[in-house]
Amino acid sequence: MASWLLGTGIMLIHVLGMISAVMALMSSRTSQGAVAWIISLLTFPYAAVPVYWLFGRPRFYGYVTARGARDSVLRRVLVRYRHNVKPHVAIS
Repeated sequence: MASWLLGTGIMLIHVLGMISAVMALMSSRTSQGAVAWIISLLTFPYAAVPVYWLFGRPRFYGYVTARGARDSVLRRVLVRYRHNVKPHVAIS
């Protein structure tokens, strides 16, 4: 009974490592981060799976919203700047 339970737990950790590796591949911000998470999750899932679920899961939604808001503010500033600046005329 104990060996069956231990085997099931080990298999579950490895399956969670594979699922987490796919999630890291699909949602990492950088390719370096994705490769690092995939290697660690598949190599030593006993330590990497809990760490990934605490720190590595994607938190894009707030980042994307903040980035879009910043870009729209910059666009408005650039439009105002372009209207106030006269073109440069070269002296010949």
